[in-house]
Amino acid sequence: MAEEDDLKEPRTLANLSFPVGGSARYTGETIAQQDTVILTGTARVDVSWGTPYDVNAATVLGTMSLTISDLASAEGDPLSQGGSDTDGSEAPGSAIAEVVFPGISIIVGGQGDFPNNMIAGTTGTADDDCNISYDEASVTGGRYRLVPAGTDVTATGTASAIALFVGRGVDGPLGVIGTWTLDDDTVGRVSGDGTSVDELGQAIHGAFCVESP
Repeated sequence: MAEEDDLKEPRTLANLSFPVGGSARYTGETIAQQDTVILTGTARVDVSWGTPYDVNAATVLGTMSLTISDLASAEGDPLSQGGSDTDGSEAPGSAIAEVVFPGISIIVGGQGDFPNNMIAGTTGTADDDCNISYDEASVTGGRYRLVPAGTDVTATGTASAIALFVGRGVDGPLGVIGTWTLDDDTVGRVSGDGTSVDELGQAIHGAFCVESP
């Protein structure tokens, strides 16, 4: 019985603590750049904590999804999927309400800049001093939630993200910071006059900061 109770307790390693088998949600903001245009929107990270017993460097602690919502330029021009970049084409595509980056593994950082911290990203090659670097991890299964009828479509192109969990509370980390990239030939922004798509196919590079309620 004692052994079963132990499995329910949070696993800790240095400054790392999380509720085994639980979940968490963090909300905040994102800022991004597409070509020379600055975009802003909201960000949400949803976490599903796993049930690891032995927690060490590189242990998978769970998974997270990153949702970017209402991303638009200062003029209010939203992201768009499909359409044409020909002026006056009357093909503005479908406005995107949300971009979802799902299923990103959360691991324990190894020796280097983030030892024993929770990080979601791809692990680089250790240097001569055995320090490990991390970069944005490729994301598969991404999707766009379109404004018309709230329909979901599978994202094409490439997407990646990296996230670092920061702070420590009773129920786990207090916040998450990171960056993301979306490079899709079918994504741009609805033009100011609403008749075409601006920056169609231009990669979007963003950063986000979210915190627990």
